[in-house]
Amino acid sequence: MKVSVIMPVFNCEDYISIAIESILNQSFKGFEFIIVNDGSTDKTYEICQYYSSLDSRIKLISQDNQGLISSLNTAIEESIGELVVRMDGDDISHPSRLEVQVKFMDENPGVIASGTCYKLIGEAKGIVNVPIKPDDCRSLLKASSCIAHPTAILRNPKDYFNNNEYYKYKYRHVEDYFLWVELSKFGELANVDQVLLDYRVHPNQITQKYNKLMIENQKSIVLLESQDDSSLIVNVLSLKEKFILDEYILSFVKSIGLLRKEKYLGKYLLRVLLSILKSKIKK
Repeated sequence: MKVSVIMPVFNCEDYISIAIESILNQSFKGFEFIIVNDGSTDKTYEICQYYSSLDSRIKLISQDNQGLISSLNTAIEESIGELVVRMDGDDISHPSRLEVQVKFMDENPGVIASGTCYKLIGEAKGIVNVPIKPDDCRSLLKASSCIAHPTAILRNPKDYFNNNEYYKYKYRHVEDYFLWVELSKFGELANVDQVLLDYRVHPNQITQKYNKLMIENQKSIVLLESQDDSSLIVNVLSLKEKFILDEYILSFVKSIGLLRKEKYLGKYLLRVLLSILKSKIKK
């Protein structure tokens, strides 16, 4: 099975070498490694060039600074793999990551995308557990992302979408969440119950930099159950409604101890939460 590892990079010279080496040193060897340099102004591109000269599996692309979404779409468009693996330029993949994830996708043809648990490094420490079974992932997807983007492996979006906007700019900073929603129409989402990636937390991360923007954005994606409970509906909420959503999700999560142990939103409990949210939003 052909595999494409895609890694968008921008000004990550301090971490890029260990990120690249963690992919090149995988126990699974049969992959192409597409690195998209998004107009870096430090030595990121030069470092990538060096590794590209050492390993023919690396395909290095450089473009003017257009942002993460453009880099991701470019990488997917250039990919030839049946499976696409996400990687970030400041994270570290464990040596068996590709082997385990490719095997999982091969043994579960009904799964269209999956991720793994991960370890926080840098300015935060700890293990982050994720929902494992497809039913639990689908339930959590109605309120939040169920797959950690840097741990993701997915069947190539080119096989499912007609245009090259796999990640949509209108949903920037939650672009992965919307992609999972779209892909869930074609198959199941799941996670491997293993820690296979070190996720680096540092001040320059996009998620941290834009956390306030993500919360205060005038419109956000929220998934609500349809009336017949047979599919998911994407609703665009106003700022006021988004604050209501955040308030109730946070209080609900804390009430069941979600932040403390390995628990996650079960199907029944999430339905209760969504029922409360919908009644509040209608007021």
